[in-house]
Amino acid sequence: MTTTTETPNLTADLRRLGLLKLGAEVDDFVARATRARWSPRQVLEHLVRSEIEDRSRRSVERRLRRSRLGRFKLMPDWDWNWPKKLDRQVVERLLRLDFLYLVPVA
Repeated sequence: MTTTTETPNLTADLRRLGLLKLGAEVDDFVARATRARWSPRQVLEHLVRSEIEDRSRRSVERRLRRSRLGRFKLMPDWDWNWPKKLDRQVVERLLRLDFLYLVPVA
């Protein structure tokens, strides 16, 4: 006979384990998994993928804060009408990094 007991502080325990995203959204996560009838393996895959994405996002945010770069504008939002002397084709070519040549390591 299998019995289930709920941890009274599941959210706190998940956060203590470093599963911050799941700790914040555990009820929604369980509801999604139940609705979609995920297998135990699928639950783990979704959990791991979600945590990796969240950690990556938080890492970028933390590095941006530490760099003190301030706010920046994404290239699709750039106003190409200012400054007038900016050559858009040159800037876009530079952003593609086509000029870099990687030497294979033997």
